[in-house]
Amino acid sequence: MQDNGNDSLLLKQAYEDYHEIIYKYCYSRLGEYHDLAEDCMQNAFLVYYQKLISGENIKSPKAYLYRIAENIVKKTRAKQLRRNSKIIPLDAAYDVSAPEVDLTSVEFDYDKIKEILLSTLSDSEQLLYEQKYVKRLTLREIAQIYNIDPAAVANRTSRLRKKIAEQITPVLEKYTEGGYE
Repeated sequence: MQDNGNDSLLLKQAYEDYHEIIYKYCYSRLGEYHDLAEDCMQNAFLVYYQKLISGENIKSPKAYLYRIAENIVKKTRAKQLRRNSKIIPLDAAYDVSAPEVDLTSVEFDYDKIKEILLSTLSDSEQLLYEQKYVKRLTLREIAQIYNIDPAAVANRTSRLRKKIAEQITPVLEKYTEGGYE
């Protein structure tokens, strides 16, 4: 994928001929998101240029740019709709109440709970925990220590996380009942 000079000329000519109509098309299709029309238009020309330098012969640049612009507009609108669905209007934010706070969590001795959780692990699991989560070694580094494949280390750490997750609720229940005093 290397620009041979001719591709740049084709891009420049297409941009001069079609950038205004592609911009207007994007602007009209984006509706309330019309402020993103410039980006969509630029991305359409970027895709067009990438096709040119990959060696494709585009017989009708105008039609191709419209088709690419339409796809980009659809993706942009969908992205904006997803983003907006996560936004709470300021008026509604006042109506959202904070969740109830469990005051017993303030009394937790997290170091003690961690110690209890780790005591439920075997020696090899404790060592793996320390290497992965305390020393922050990568899977590759741990694999080199044990002379095994990094995928095997990933499987072991996955099983370790699962085991710890399964132990959290019973340990917390026993802890809150005063079972580890």
